Amino acid sequence: MDRGAAFFQTCRGDLFAAVEPVLERAQDAKVVRTDTDFTEIVQLVGGIAKIEVTAQGQREHILDIALDGLRYRG
Repeated sequence: MDRGAAFFQTCRGDLFAAVEPVLERAQDAKVVRTDTDFTEIVQLVGGIAKIEVTAQGQREHILDIALDGLRYRG
């Protein structure tokens, strides 16, 4: 799908509108680190989704490691 397509842009806008306030609340509550934003998190998860894995559960393990890195450490 063309990333510039109106449908894609509408879906992306709706997703960001729904998730960004949740991310901000998590950051305010010091559950998620404050030096990131939703765009970076989407890129992180998207990159992990593209990894060719060699063992069952490997992608999930890598995602767990990445999400653990998003936790706030004050």
